[in-house]
Amino acid sequence: MTAIASAGPIDLQLQELHEGARRWTTLPTTERIGLLVAMRERTAAAAERWAAAAAQAKGLTGTPLAGEEWISGPWAVLYALNRYVQTLEDIERHGAPA
Repeated sequence: MTAIASAGPIDLQLQELHEGARRWTTLPTTERIGLLVAMRERTAAAAERWAAAAAQAKGLTGTPLAGEEWISGPWAVLYALNRYVQTLEDIERHGAPA
């Protein structure tokens, strides 16, 4: 995809995302696993700040509802990343996901 001269920031970000998706499809499975593991580590490192910022933005800091920010934010992403890694590891070992 070529850049459009009048493209705004969102258009350029969408173009970058599209190109990244195309690159992802060409990566060997082991490299995909490595990238997902790195994403998992970075997400885990930012999880507390992420949940705290979300709770603060919603006025939930210090309330039981603040826990929902963990569930709907970092926990959900970490859970998905774990499943993606497991699926790709199954494909790498057995040729197909379990």
